[in-house]
Amino acid sequence: ENMDLLLSREREKVQLSASLIPELKKYVAEQYHIAKAVSHKTGTIRVFEVKISDAPIAVFKEKNQEIDGFVNLVFSNQDFEFKDFGQNEPILYGVYHDFKHLRFKVKEIQATQKAIEYVRLKGDSVAKDELEEWLSFHLKDLNETINVQLFGKTANVDWFLEGQKIAIPNKRGFNQILSKICEDVYHSTPQYRNELINRVSYSSNINSARKNFFSALFEKSPETNFGFDKELMPPEKMIYMTLCKHTQLFDTEGDSFLCQEPLGTPSFKQLWDVSMDFLESTKSGNFALLN
Repeated sequence: ENMDLLLSREREKVQLSASLIPELKKYVAEQYHIAKAVSHKTGTIRVFEVKISDAPIAVFKEKNQEIDGFVNLVFSNQDFEFKDFGQNEPILYGVYHDFKHLRFKVKEIQATQKAIEYVRLKGDSVAKDELEEWLSFHLKDLNETINVQLFGKTANVDWFLEGQKIAIPNKRGFNQILSKICEDVYHSTPQYRNELINRVSYSSNINSARKNFFSALFEKSPETNFGFDKELMPPEKMIYMTLCKHTQLFDTEGDSFLCQEPLGTPSFKQLWDVSMDFLESTKSGNFALLN
């Protein structure tokens, strides 16, 4: 079987969607980016998921609590007014120009897949192996075009943030932008560097440590360092050291136990203020119930 003739024939059978989005979602591997600078600064890992669409995603909605923002790659021949999108949202938009070239790549992938099925039915294992190598090349090339060739003068992508077109020269600049988004959107996040509990889900060991910490908090708070052995460092003591002692959130005065404004770590101040406002707001409700 002549490969060129076979592929030419199969190309004529390929029918692509108008938006190309279903095909791209099928062939392009899921991608995630960590905003490294802000993650290191606050101790909270911030993760952006790459979302492919034919129109800008207006609002960040994500059930997965491990995702903090989107890198929204838009594939469309339509022009969008980005001033209407992404205001105060953790979304960075990238608009692709060379839509025609992407359609060509996807068409080659589908034509090759059809050709592989044809030679497989004919029992031509040599042709099948050759076509599978060709398919692997096209898939890798498509993924690199979308996920790697994103920055610099040769990139076919325009980037938009908060309604403004921005320049992203390289991967480092890209990461700095993701960190800036997190600092703007999640500006009230306290700096808490404790990988044991600063996460979405906990291991069974950490759940036990958290319970032990609360037991010490309620039962031994007037004691020095909540009664933890000064020679040992179990996980619950690490929680105490980072959350209580380092922030100066809790203090003892004689036999009294004080919960006070976190003087040791200014980044906890806003969280303290919000918590105090919440407690204040409950007073009238409790008073109404009592009367």
